[in-house]
Amino acid sequence: MKEIKQGTARYLPGDLSSKSWGIQVIDAGYTHIPAHSPYPLSHHPNSYHFSWDHGRILNEYQLVFISSGTGVFESKESGLHSLKSGNAFLLFPGEWHRFKPQFEGGWFEHWVGFKGEYAARLMTYLFAPEKPIFDIGNDREFLHLLAQVEHAIEDQFIEAQELLCGYTLALIGRLRYIQEQNIWQGMKQQDPITVARHHILEHFTKEIDLQNLSKELGMSYSSFRSQFKMRTGYSPKQFQIQIRLNKAQDMLLKTNHSVSKIAEETGFRSLYHFSNSFTEKLGINPSQFRKINQP
Repeated sequence: MKEIKQGTARYLPGDLSSKSWGIQVIDAGYTHIPAHSPYPLSHHPNSYHFSWDHGRILNEYQLVFISSGTGVFESKESGLHSLKSGNAFLLFPGEWHRFKPQFEGGWFEHWVGFKGEYAARLMTYLFAPEKPIFDIGNDREFLHLLAQVEHAIEDQFIEAQELLCGYTLALIGRLRYIQEQNIWQGMKQQDPITVARHHILEHFTKEIDLQNLSKELGMSYSSFRSQFKMRTGYSPKQFQIQIRLNKAQDMLLKTNHSVSKIAEETGFRSLYHFSNSFTEKLGINPSQFRKINQP
């Protein structure tokens, strides 16, 4: 990303045409903070200002990216963290936080602030205030999307609101993808069978390419299947089905969802497949299980 200008910032009211989308971009910008400078700079509205001593609480989400420099970040839920070039962090509405660059070096920061009903559902599902720091590095897609946001705010911020919402949603998706890739790369350094178990647990409702999974773990499928069964008592596919059935039992007892809805939400390809698998493992069908075990 080219860092030509020293900075720009735009702030918008909340009542915009994109409100019906469930996400509104309400502020965005980028700023170069030179070494030995006060922070934050004074060109932001009063509601966005804060001091390190007192911190701040916002009524919006913000995605902040540090393209150069180092600093520190602290929030109520996550504690204190060091920041470096290539790091991003999330700010959550209603949560106390503070951050600043190292006084001796400064930094270059980029941000986009947003809110809305859909945005809140998405952020709650994908991210947690306890883990707000992300290592983006030089991810080209993320940097391209951020550059698109900054291009849109240069001249036509209000007119480009729909574009900004699209770019912001794409940024959120890319952030999640990077997070999962980083977790996966870290897990691959562990015992491959443990990694496989965690992967299946995390994605048990999806169709998992077990051949490809074994390849990514550096094992032939026959060796992978044999070791997995020796360690867990199940083949990888049986393990996934057992997880689905365990979840289905829990839903049958704790929810009023129909049997067909439970089959869908636990990843079975059809109600027939769900009922057959359930009956084979437990000796009774899902409806009978619910009737017998509910008070």
